[in-house]
Amino acid sequence: MTFIPDSPDWLSQLKQVAQKRKKVEKKTYTSYQTSKITVAVEARFATIQSAQTRWISSSLEKCKPNVTIDRLMVTTKDRLQELLLHLNKVRQAATNAYASQFKK
Repeated sequence: MTFIPDSPDWLSQLKQVAQKRKKVEKKTYTSYQTSKITVAVEARFATIQSAQTRWISSSLEKCKPNVTIDRLMVTTKDRLQELLLHLNKVRQAATNAYASQFKK
């Protein structure tokens, strides 16, 4: 379509072209937004599926701090209680205690 500035309907022609262009750009933008939303929803779904427990805890704002066992009270075979402070001994005693509790 050519615009002739001297013609009386060139302004209406320009408005028609502008409206068509606006409609095309709006359609393109809507398509772009829809695809972004779809990608975000799919990513969220993948996160939910891969880490359900963590996602639910996060959604419910549950904070579970890490537990560090740095000392341990153990009872020896002759029924004496002993406080273990050395990291390797604490780790070994805790492993033995938990292994016997959760053994199948």
